[in-house]
Amino acid sequence: MLMSVREQFTIAVTDDDAAQRYATSRILERAGFAVVQCGTGQEALSAAAKKPDLVILDIRLPDINGIEICRRLKSDAATASIPILHLSAQVVSVTGKVSGLEAGADAYLTQPVEPEELVATIRTLLRAKAAEDALRASEQRYRMLFDSMPLPCWVVDTETRKFLAVNDAAIEKYGYSREAFMRLSLLEVRAAHDPPAFDSIRSVSTQHRKSDGSLFDVEVTSREVGLYGGSARLQIIYDLTERKAAQEGRRAEEIRRAVLQHVIAAQETERRRVARELHDEAGQALTSILVGLRNLSRSPTLEQAQERAQSLRDLTSSTIEAISRLAHGLHPPILEDLGLGAALERLAVEFQESHGTPVEIQGKPNIFDGLSPNVNVSLYRVAQEALTNIAKHARATAVGIRYGIVEGVLSLEITDNGIGFDRREPVGNRHLGLQGIVERALMLGGKADLTSAKGQGTRVRVDIPISNAVTAEETNIQ
Repeated sequence: MLMSVREQFTIAVTDDDAAQRYATSRILERAGFAVVQCGTGQEALSAAAKKPDLVILDIRLPDINGIEICRRLKSDAATASIPILHLSAQVVSVTGKVSGLEAGADAYLTQPVEPEELVATIRTLLRAKAAEDALRASEQRYRMLFDSMPLPCWVVDTETRKFLAVNDAAIEKYGYSREAFMRLSLLEVRAAHDPPAFDSIRSVSTQHRKSDGSLFDVEVTSREVGLYGGSARLQIIYDLTERKAAQEGRRAEEIRRAVLQHVIAAQETERRRVARELHDEAGQALTSILVGLRNLSRSPTLEQAQERAQSLRDLTSSTIEAISRLAHGLHPPILEDLGLGAALERLAVEFQESHGTPVEIQGKPNIFDGLSPNVNVSLYRVAQEALTNIAKHARATAVGIRYGIVEGVLSLEITDNGIGFDRREPVGNRHLGLQGIVERALMLGGKADLTSAKGQGTRVRVDIPISNAVTAEETNIQ
């Protein structure tokens, strides 16, 4: 029972007949209600302003007609939800009842009325009011949650897909005004037709269109809500742009970490190779020279001394060549002596001699004059790394190196006609060298473009603005 929900309900009883008003009040008080008695229409309006749980109105009152009082109460938002029961002993015709109900009354009884019927009618009206209050409170909580949601969300008609409500976050994200949203349907916001999962509560990934026509990736969760007549669905939209950016950022960081490990491993390998060659070749040769010098002073004849001296000269010459070869591998002196153009020519010749693959070079070497030494070294390493990858993986029969300046941008391009690879494959050791090229280009304020497909060869292109190429600072990456 409703009486178990709260201690007591208050009912305003309005009747100009004091005896009838008293009799009605006694019936209600015995049923457990609190009663406020009113003898005029003005007293009824004053009592209603204090928000009783129900108002009983006689039709004929000395100052204001009961139907007019009902109309005023129902037209005022502050009192519209109060149930009104017309209880009249004089207006008992069907026409009178219809007039009262059309004015907004929730029920109409005529005197005399059985106490049980009166109490049952009042309790029915109070139960209906309690249900309406609960629904109103639920809708208010929903509206508060809906409006305060940081994520865009809206309610759409299940049949027409028309927008019924949108929150502020959706207005800000999509750029439509609330009025513009109300003129649209969901199909006009989506980049494609609704998937079958519109009627599902699971999340669906799709694309939405903003007011400026731009598209962005979203994840939509949809479920039915008991609002707007029951044929509506609430959708909550999550912008996937930031999530994808975070994923790309993590992937880029993983690539950078892998490239750094690759560079460190390559440096360590190179250090071991240099140490081994210095020890095995140069070190042994210098030891032999030292022993030979000792033996030279002990030569019994001038002719033997001359022979030993000639042998020492030959050994010294080969040692100088070995050390020069090591130095060239670490940092080719030709870069400082003759410039990057000549260094690339030498690199191409050495590659062709070592691997038997012809290399065609196109470009004017003097375009590298005046560039930052760091840029010269970086571009040389780009070409060196690209040729190394070609030698290891490409199985190419022709290689091209092209460079030039177009509209203030210095470009270096290395191509091959080898087997190529799929850029979508996970990053592995095979591609870390190429990724290192990308990192070098970014460090110089430029960009690198790697184009490849299986069976169609590979193109590596680095573009650096001349303004950066002239002023680039020195770095330790070589």
